[in-house]
Amino acid sequence: NDSYFVAEGVSESYYALAMADKGIKEAGEKGNSAAFVAYKKELGEIADKLKDFSKSKSISAPDSLSEDQRKKIDNAGEDAESKKDVAERLKETHTRIIEIFKKSSEKCDDTELRGFAESKLPDLQKSYDALIKAFPDKGK
Repeated sequence: NDSYFVAEGVSESYYALAMADKGIKEAGEKGNSAAFVAYKKELGEIADKLKDFSKSKSISAPDSLSEDQRKKIDNAGEDAESKKDVAERLKETHTRIIEIFKKSSEKCDDTELRGFAESKLPDLQKSYDALIKAFPDKGK
């Protein structure tokens, strides 16, 4: 439904953007920061539009990361429980974002939200493909 799309879309987008920020910081010495920068620009525009929808349609959406999201970002790749590096977590999060948009493109009651979700799916897929190209799965 509409509230789910906006709230979850904003929440997951904020998380992905913060993970991309961490990736930019960590990638400086590895030379892969360009992929994170491009990702952040593209997803940032989508997150901003979702936030605009939350205001214009009076739908509650988070203004910041949850405590759990903050901890996952802080610990990415640093402890035994969080062995996944920043790029792996970002790919997983982006997959969830695509699923949110797919579901919303079919189930939103509001035609403007449904149209936005549908129109952004190709862009989200391109962003995901770019992440896969820049950061191939380990073992492949």
